[in-house]
Amino acid sequence: MKSYEIKENINNLKSKKRFYKDKYLNELINIIINYNGSFKLHHLVRDMFYVKSLEEYETILTKYLIIHTTYHKIIFEIYNLFTNWLPFEIYNLGELRGNYLEMLSYNYLQQHHDEKIYKESNIIINDYTSHTWDLIVELNNLHLYECKYSARLLKRNHINQMIGLNNKLPKSELFLVFYDIKEMVDFNIRKLREDTRKEKFDEIISTFTSITLDNFIFE
Repeated sequence: MKSYEIKENINNLKSKKRFYKDKYLNELINIIINYNGSFKLHHLVRDMFYVKSLEEYETILTKYLIIHTTYHKIIFEIYNLFTNWLPFEIYNLGELRGNYLEMLSYNYLQQHHDEKIYKESNIIINDYTSHTWDLIVELNNLHLYECKYSARLLKRNHINQMIGLNNKLPKSELFLVFYDIKEMVDFNIRKLREDTRKEKFDEIISTFTSITLDNFIFE
């Protein structure tokens, strides 16, 4: 018998429906999921999600075409999608970036797991209720995912919340997903040590696995 309950946060799920239904966002994720080339597609997409004008799209396009001379087809495919979509006219870009990463991570996990993948869910153990996890996969143990588009968005209280659940379910596996490079992720995590002893903080951060743009692999 399980010692916990997984409960979806219905209000959170309702607030995300417009992202789940956005045809351009879903098309973008399908392009990425199905891309098998060697071009660093995530880096281009990451840059595009910070753009707030057509002129900036063109600047990014020019830069990538000059640097990556053999990948013009996929570069133009992404450029055309964003210029038809113009998400900066529709969404708060910070909110959009976060939902994009959660949806992308969900789709990657679907490729590896037949089990249900829970979105926006809490873990309940007796009178303890965890914070809302972005994604949960229920295997022999729980795989729990937090998604942060930028490493700078990770705060110490996020780490504390993750560790709090791990203390309740020591066999659970914790993952932090970043749409950022490993160097930046490591730098920002180290800044969160605060007054914790280095040895203790190293022990804390060893309890979770970071997925970054340098190794954007889900299993």
